[in-house]
Amino acid sequence: MTTSGDGDAQTSGATPPEVNDLAWSNRRFLARAVRFLGDQAEIRQFLDCGSGLPTAENTHQIARRVDPTTGWSTSTTTPP
Repeated sequence: MTTSGDGDAQTSGATPPEVNDLAWSNRRFLARAVRFLGDQAEIRQFLDCGSGLPTAENTHQIARRVDPTTGWSTSTTTPP
């Protein structure tokens, strides 16, 4: 973030390096949580509230590896 001569904050457009680490940590947590819920808690229905952006290792893919009969529903928003 930079400031202009009048003191207003402006975004430089560069992505901070920790954003990539945070995104991957979030995906790994999702995978661990879904595996735990499917395997240990025997949850067989999931609701995935997503952003509408394509990703690898979606909730239903992880859950179906634990139990192929797992059901899911997805709610997404369409990005602009």
